[in-house]
Amino acid sequence: MERKQETKAVKAALQAVGINARVGHGKGTAWGWLHVNIGECQQWGEHTHEGYGIGHDTCPRCKALRALSKEAERITQAVTGRHGEYGGRINIYTQNHWSDKKGTMAIMHDKTKADKLIAA
Repeated sequence: MERKQETKAVKAALQAVGINARVGHGKGTAWGWLHVNIGECQQWGEHTHEGYGIGHDTCPRCKALRALSKEAERITQAVTGRHGEYGGRINIYTQNHWSDKKGTMAIMHDKTKADKLIAA
């Protein structure tokens, strides 16, 4: 699949399940990599681990981000047919790298789905 088509197909598949994402390809030595940035869930409020200890295993927001990352990777692999080493050379980011000009995007279209992820 051509890079531009791959980018559009992945973005459309993620949007179909309610995940807002920035999708693109690497440059230079990362040319073959597909980058998917699903953001850091700004609408879920301040992210602290207060009351959950140092590890991320008990933090509901961290658990939700991990679950969402795995779902985004599964969808991306299904759409592109990529598999193998390093998940088919797919990077899933959960950081707020949105452009300041565009503002922060909500990670999911459906707030009730997002709330269910945190509660799980």
